[in-house]
Amino acid sequence: MDQLSGRGLWLDAPMPERDQTATVNPAQPPKEAEPEGKPDPHLPLPDDYVAQMGQRSLWIIEHLGPFLLDVGEELLTEWRKSAHDGKCSKDARKKILLRVLAARHAGDPSDPPWTSLRCPEPPFTIRLSTHGETAGRRFKGAAAASASDDGDEDESLESIKWPPYNLAHFTGLCSVLQGAHFFVASMAMAARQSESMDLPRNCVVYGKDGHWRAVGRTFKLVQALGGELRDWDLPEAAARAIEQQARLARMLEQMPWSEDLSALLDPEFAAFKGEHLWCRIGSGATNPRKVPRDPNKFLRKYARMLDMETEPAGQPLRTHRFRKTIARLAALAIDEAPLMLKQLFGHKDIEMTLHYILADKALAAEIEQIIKELHMMRAKAPVEAFVARLASSEARKHGADELDVNYGGYGGKAVDRLADTVERYRDQAVAAGRMRNSSEDFGADHIDDVVRILTGDGTYFNLVRPGVFCTKRLGEWGPCSRKKGQADRSNCQETCDHRLEEPWLRADADGCVADALAGYERAMVDGEVLLQSFWADQVRRNVVRFEDLRAKWMQHAVIAQIMAAGEPAAAEAA
Repeated sequence: MDQLSGRGLWLDAPMPERDQTATVNPAQPPKEAEPEGKPDPHLPLPDDYVAQMGQRSLWIIEHLGPFLLDVGEELLTEWRKSAHDGKCSKDARKKILLRVLAARHAGDPSDPPWTSLRCPEPPFTIRLSTHGETAGRRFKGAAAASASDDGDEDESLESIKWPPYNLAHFTGLCSVLQGAHFFVASMAMAARQSESMDLPRNCVVYGKDGHWRAVGRTFKLVQALGGELRDWDLPEAAARAIEQQARLARMLEQMPWSEDLSALLDPEFAAFKGEHLWCRIGSGATNPRKVPRDPNKFLRKYARMLDMETEPAGQPLRTHRFRKTIARLAALAIDEAPLMLKQLFGHKDIEMTLHYILADKALAAEIEQIIKELHMMRAKAPVEAFVARLASSEARKHGADELDVNYGGYGGKAVDRLADTVERYRDQAVAAGRMRNSSEDFGADHIDDVVRILTGDGTYFNLVRPGVFCTKRLGEWGPCSRKKGQADRSNCQETCDHRLEEPWLRADADGCVADALAGYERAMVDGEVLLQSFWADQVRRNVVRFEDLRAKWMQHAVIAQIMAAGEPAAAEAA
């Protein structure tokens, strides 16, 4: 760059204004190094903070939102009528607002909130900026108000705390409503700031699969200058919040804020229809026809309006922390969280997603602990079933009817090993005097001990696929990996000694055997040797999944023949 610029071939080269020929004098003492800047990684939001702000946001969306939208649309209609009648002053606008609010709160107190006739008091504090009219005033709900804040019902609207009674209150509550929409949408989508602020008003679509989605553009990690289209799955609450925000934006941009009602008669003003979803609302900056300059400041202002902390966990509230929060919650709750988060965040490779999850050492330790607890929780149900089976065997020894001889409905070749572990634990506990010679002594503490033994204190018992567990340990050989090491989930085989299947898969295995048998017989009639071999292998794989199904299908002559033909090959492979 320096050479091309010096030759006059690159006229706008971004070269720094410094002496390029300067050298370092080795005789001089070394310059003091500049202090290294400490990174400030985005932290997930605390659980209590998310729960509290989420509950308040949902209340605002459900109760305050319909009230404000209906009041605003009625105001807009009345203001237009007043403008056509030549009454365009700001005083006329205020009088109309007072009349509309008074009429809204003159209904029957027993009316449900969705009628929008009355807006109930919020059960938490809402702090509003009122353009200097009543600066610092708080609206306190029933749960937050003190005795001194209780107002007399006979007092004028100007002196009571709730409901709102002037335009500044209405504007501030609209800003609160937009903050609630933004919080719910951000928690649902975990989108980047550029993606959230670029959402159009018609972004919500209802798919043919019955799920809500938000369609927008992403700009990072893509080649297109204008971004690329993508979508986010939405829960219904978030979809309703975005749709309500679109209605709020359309209403606010049609209202005259900085001038009198005469603006409503301007054809250009009335014809304006924006596409942006989020509006600029607030004291001294009310211009809904523009997008907020700084979403982070807008988000922190929303926290202040709810009388909540603006720096939860010691870090300022900002939009990117929603992505970290979703990453943490998903990593704690879902086994396949990295792959799901990769798709949600729009990452190009899994390493970026893993960095999100593991950058925080405390979060990594928390995830590890949760995974161990999940493994132990999954193992508890089959252990309880095997304990019940052991009790059944003990009862049969004493002449009782047979209660359960099918391993509690569980399948897979691991059932024998797990049942044997339960019996050996019982025998050792009896020898040590911790239990009598009866399975009825298996209490919760004993079951937890067996679970810890089976899972290696939560290290093993992985979920391979829905309903299928892998009990293989690192020092055990498995056919999936052909070695003593980490199991290969993608190559899990029905004949593996470490495979355990839940009872609800029995119908699936039974259907697979029936379909494979039908395919085998068709291939035999058609003389398709390769297809016949394929279907025979499917029969062998699925017959052995559940012991009672094996006993059932071995009564079939063709199945017995297929299984007999496969035994030498299986022994040779072993």
